[in-house]
Amino acid sequence: TMDEKKRFLNFVIVGGGPTSCEFAGELQEFIKNDVKNLFPELTGIAKVNIVNKAEKLLPSYASDIQNYTEKGSNKMVSTSLMELMQRVQEEQIWDRRG
Repeated sequence: TMDEKKRFLNFVIVGGGPTSCEFAGELQEFIKNDVKNLFPELTGIAKVNIVNKAEKLLPSYASDIQNYTEKGSNKMVSTSLMELMQRVQEEQIWDRRG
C-alpha cells in the first residue's frame, strides 16, 4: 500500500556530524537518480531526515561550512535541530517529548 511505501522509504539519520551529513547527501542522490530511474513510481515518496541535538549541522566546523551544508541540505534533506533522541527501534524513534 502507499502507507507502507511511505513508511519504508522514510529514512532518519540521527546525528549532524560529517559522516551523517555525507551519508544523508549520498542517500538523497541515490534516491534522486538511481531509484527514480529504476522505480519511477516511487518518485517523491522517499524522504531523508537528519535529527541532531545541536543547533547546527557540523557543530565542530567553521560557520561558513555549517551554513553551506545547511543550505545544501535544506534543498534535499529535512533537518530537525535541537532534538535529542531517547530511543531508536526498528520502526520507531522517540525524542525527549516521547
